[in-house]
Amino acid sequence: MEENTPNQQQPYGQPNNQQPYQQPNGQPNGQQPYQPQQPYQQPAANSARPATQGEVDGLFSVAGGAMMLVLSIIASVNLAVSLFSNFPLSIISNVLPILTLIGLWICYSNAKKKKLNKTGPTLIRVPFIISFIVSVLIYAVVILVCLLAIRMAGEIKDSSGVGMSVTSILAIVLVFVVAAFVVNILYFRSINNCLKNSSLLNQGIGISKPSGTLAAVMMIIKAVISFIPGFAIALVSLGGGAIFDQIFGGMDISALDSIIGMLKGFGVMTIISSFITLAYNILAAILILQFCKKTAQGVSVQ
Repeated sequence: MEENTPNQQQPYGQPNNQQPYQQPNGQPNGQQPYQPQQPYQQPAANSARPATQGEVDGLFSVAGGAMMLVLSIIASVNLAVSLFSNFPLSIISNVLPILTLIGLWICYSNAKKKKLNKTGPTLIRVPFIISFIVSVLIYAVVILVCLLAIRMAGEIKDSSGVGMSVTSILAIVLVFVVAAFVVNILYFRSINNCLKNSSLLNQGIGISKPSGTLAAVMMIIKAVISFIPGFAIALVSLGGGAIFDQIFGGMDISALDSIIGMLKGFGVMTIISSFITLAYNILAAILILQFCKKTAQGVSVQ
């Protein structure tokens, strides 16, 4: 008679010769250890990436090229003319252009040496931002004055209609000022993006979105807008000097001769400065387009 012997079970906690079931993930018996779930993070659209060799080569090609050298020389001549016109007071008013010029030459020098350094772009970008802030304050004051003047002119009550005429003129002026303010904002935004991209590349960081077409267009528009008044003032100065010379040229008046000489000299200097500024802005616009094109092509070059 066989005795029914109970199944021998391995005591709990003792080693067992049987191998536990292994899931493909290597966890025994399919049990997953508890792991706290990490919150989902969507990749940032503008996450920093290393600059490609093509982008860096594009930067060096533009910043160290012949056009950059010509631009730096033109900026130097323009600054020299500005300093010479009203020395030494002009040094104070040209502090920002001096910093910009230093930044241009640093960018050119580093690019020729194939050296990445953000000092040059920073010296260009910081004065540009400061100039924009100052221009915003000036525009704000002009717009406020126009609004106050329109309000005061609207309160004028007369039968001649002078108040209405003044109000209409001020309203037209206000429209032009606001339009110029909008152009100034677009100009700053586009140029600042290009300067920011240049600074990123000089830190070895890739560009997420090359930009330059709008910046070049806005720079040309700004150049033309700035050239017309300066050229007109120069012509008026030269014309005024010539008229005074024709009327009073035969008189021996030293003070009048000085005034005529100052008018003619101011006109000549203004014309030179206007043409230099126009050439500088057009050349800068071409460089911006080249920078945009080269860096966009360089993204695909590792």
